[in-house]
Amino acid sequence: MVESIIKSFDIWTDAQGVKSKGRVKSIDNISLEGIAHLRKLILELAIRGKLVSQNPNDEPASELMKEIGKEKSKLLTEGKIKKQKVKSNEHDSTLNDRLPSNWITLPLSQVFDVRDGTHDSPKPVQNGYPLVTSKNLSSGKLDLSDVNYISERDHRKIIERSKVDKDDILFAMIGSIGNPVIVDTDIEFSIKNVALFKYYNKDLSSPKYLQLFLKHAATELKEKALGGVQSFVSLGILRDFNFPMPPLAEQYRIVAKVEELMALCDELEKKKTDSLKTHQTLVAALLQTLTAAKDAGEVEAAWHRLAPHFDTLFCTEDSIDQLKQTILQLAIIGRLVKQDPADEPARELLKKIAAEKEKLIKKGKIKKEKPLPALRDDEKAFMLPKGWEWVRLGDIAQLLGGFAYQSSKFVEDSRHQIIRMGNVRPDFLRLNENPVFISENQANDTSEYKV
Repeated sequence: MVESIIKSFDIWTDAQGVKSKGRVKSIDNISLEGIAHLRKLILELAIRGKLVSQNPNDEPASELMKEIGKEKSKLLTEGKIKKQKVKSNEHDSTLNDRLPSNWITLPLSQVFDVRDGTHDSPKPVQNGYPLVTSKNLSSGKLDLSDVNYISERDHRKIIERSKVDKDDILFAMIGSIGNPVIVDTDIEFSIKNVALFKYYNKDLSSPKYLQLFLKHAATELKEKALGGVQSFVSLGILRDFNFPMPPLAEQYRIVAKVEELMALCDELEKKKTDSLKTHQTLVAALLQTLTAAKDAGEVEAAWHRLAPHFDTLFCTEDSIDQLKQTILQLAIIGRLVKQDPADEPARELLKKIAAEKEKLIKKGKIKKEKPLPALRDDEKAFMLPKGWEWVRLGDIAQLLGGFAYQSSKFVEDSRHQIIRMGNVRPDFLRLNENPVFISENQANDTSEYKV
């Protein structure tokens, strides 16, 4: 299984997606989707017992659990931990059937001491103890560079229920659910809206295996999350969540193999990203040969040099966007098509527009406006072809800012629709998007704003 994945790495790396909503505008918003799915698959195989071979000489997980149970009972007797309520899990037997025979499945709270931090908002102070929240886990590592500080009194109150020690695991419970991190510092701090996974005996657990399991489980936990605008996962859900536990020796082998494969993913991701950046730079440089051309003839010659390599150059959304922008730029600066000396020059067209404008003023259809100042030389961004003219938009078109219609006067039964900002999209109007209408009388009163 692992060997076949490695052999197919090139196929995985070819798949691309978009990191955030909207169209790709730069290399920074490109997600190597294939590698992202590959990482998920590696974690899936790891927690299903399919990533490394089982060793019949390993002590079964059931025996490991007996040792953990003894440690847990000891801590309960000593009053160092409190007994946690766990709901029965009807899926245990089904999941066990799909796992190796020397694995077991138990709720997380039977294997680990699962707690959470405060859900209050202690008053910030200038100097004190760091208060860690989900934002301090978002990078995948514990980041104390941007924290609020709380008083020693508030800190002592919080750590009565959730004292954090080195090698414990933190897990964001609200907002960006997940991002499990292993605590790698001895600095004392408190936690808010963050789950805390502690060990009944650290020698009987592999923190890194628990961390990779929680990374995998985060997707399902997000689906179980409660709340509206800001989702959260409850402590009860975390405590009851199924944990597939391998023998301890196998946990360490799984971690080693996952780290090996993830490092390979990192390397491939960097190579692919570097390749995409190089491609983007090459496309930009070659398209510049078009915009640098002196006239349409030179543009045509430059394009003939690029055209044989079209499929290689314009194979990503970003490169296609660059090409579109270049075409628009060439059109605006007068180098997309050749000029015809027989065409009537723009100077004559401007005279005709001015004459039509004067007629509309005389008929009272538009108001006479103060003449606009002539364009200065420093306002002219580029040299125009012969026959073109620089003008201000107000000289050739009437610009209106729209009318501020009151929503209280909107009606339902009318043919006069109001176009609002929400209806305007690049290159088209979305008239079915929350349409609103005005009455016939109001449409007549504001007829100068009719489109």
